[in-house]
Amino acid sequence: DGHCYRPIQFAQQVAMVRHVVSNYGADSKYMAFLDVDEFLLLKGTESFPTVLSRRLREEVGGLKLSSAVMLPRSIDDQRPPPAGALLIRRMIRQLGQPGLDSTPESTTTKCVVRPSTLDTAQFGVIHELTLRSDFQYAHGGPNEKLLHFRYRYMHTFLQRHEKNYTKDGPGAEAKRLRMAEWMALLRKAFATPGAIAPQLGLLRHVTALQSKMALR
Repeated sequence: DGHCYRPIQFAQQVAMVRHVVSNYGADSKYMAFLDVDEFLLLKGTESFPTVLSRRLREEVGGLKLSSAVMLPRSIDDQRPPPAGALLIRRMIRQLGQPGLDSTPESTTTKCVVRPSTLDTAQFGVIHELTLRSDFQYAHGGPNEKLLHFRYRYMHTFLQRHEKNYTKDGPGAEAKRLRMAEWMALLRKAFATPGAIAPQLGLLRHVTALQSKMALR
């Protein structure tokens, strides 16, 4: 009828996954699909390759890692960030009560997979890529956590409301609704005693994290 339809909201994700798997899957034992503002925090003495070799074998084709949302200093601090600032000490706090957020688990996880177990005819979602029917996911434990720096600054978060994807195109209404839900969650978190927990173990990693985020 002369119109172009896009049934998948983020079709570029499908292209990205298929490209990386087809070009590098045969040479890679594991692949992790994370956002640039997400970092893996490991507790204990095992390296991540050791964890993966222990967890991802036989019928287990992937590991789902849950996210901890890292928070800014204040919901009312809406000053623009300093030039080049990506991560600063005042952000080393996380949402301490997952129950405050009603987000489905499928959108609060990211995955590490054995590329040989992916179902390349399907996609799923970037948070949980589809595995072949004879493989399944394992869930990351308390020693493997993703820290999601979604709110580097409230100023940056508020700017997202003005992006085109919240105004036009497929999924715009759902995106606006989700942004409103996150704003409500933030306000509730800052108003609820005990909802914000310090992540003191990160303080010694601030410089290294700043460097890695700048490189990304």
